[in-house]
Amino acid sequence: IAEIRDKLPDLALYQYSENSESPVLEGAINLNNSMSKVSADSVEVDLSLGNPRDKLIYIYTSGTTGMPKAAVINNL
Repeated sequence: IAEIRDKLPDLALYQYSENSESPVLEGAINLNNSMSKVSADSVEVDLSLGNPRDKLIYIYTSGTTGMPKAAVINNL
């Protein structure tokens, strides 16, 4: 990420780790800090807005046998 960060100036970078002592990349938004400031009671959830088959994350393969590809992970 550090190598191409300057080519993506408008891309927000978020970082989360289960280990709160993990170093945070320069310019990244530390989700550990952000989430600790929000009370679970203040978050409203409308489950009807989501679908179990909605895309959750794109994980990029290393491209060992070809070009890297996005592996799409859904909510299920």
